[in-house]
Amino acid sequence: MNTVLIVDDDPILLKLIEAHFNKYGDIFQSLTATDDTEATAILKKREISLLVTDLAMPLVENGLNLLGHVHKEYPDLPCIVITAVEDEELITQLREEVDYIFTKPVELSDLVDGITTTLEKKFFKGMLSGVPVASFLQMLRMEKKTCVLQVMAAGREKGLLYLQAGELYSAKVEELQGEEAALEMLAMKNVTLHFQYLPKRKLARTVKADLMALIIESTRRQDEEDT
Repeated sequence: MNTVLIVDDDPILLKLIEAHFNKYGDIFQSLTATDDTEATAILKKREISLLVTDLAMPLVENGLNLLGHVHKEYPDLPCIVITAVEDEELITQLREEVDYIFTKPVELSDLVDGITTTLEKKFFKGMLSGVPVASFLQMLRMEKKTCVLQVMAAGREKGLLYLQAGELYSAKVEELQGEEAALEMLAMKNVTLHFQYLPKRKLARTVKADLMALIIESTRRQDEEDT
């Protein structure tokens, strides 16, 4: 079941949203938080499918801080913004980083449409087992795919590889990020791979090395371990 986290400091609006969203319980369930601190705690404990957040709670920085935290720690989590902030420069910037922006007062039917459309895009586009990570990455590179690849192995936390137009752009697994994270996942055996759409946002590039160079380095390290 998809879980949508809604963050707003207006308790009346949250109650209205929750009541309206009850009609869509077969599609998603909702959780609410009144500030970025509460939302961050929920993100640590629960698997969230989509974040819907206000910007001003009561300061603009609260909502922006939350988005910044999500983009860094949960880069595969899509986001929707609802706001009364009238800052055209800020709104223009956010359009490059979130899936939808709704202006208050928001029509709840429009918000539901935005949520369901985003969740449909978030659904996994495919799953593979028994395919080496390196082989699948090379295929995505040839097809110039933009997507996030989840790498799952027994006893390990989920790893994430991000590709833009076929180029390996960013990687994260457990405490590792960047090229070391990519090398760690390239060495994993008996993995299950899920690939899905990449949320709309500017990611910080953490992998600078060419994919083939990383594959060669991963092979070299594995050969050293085997000798």
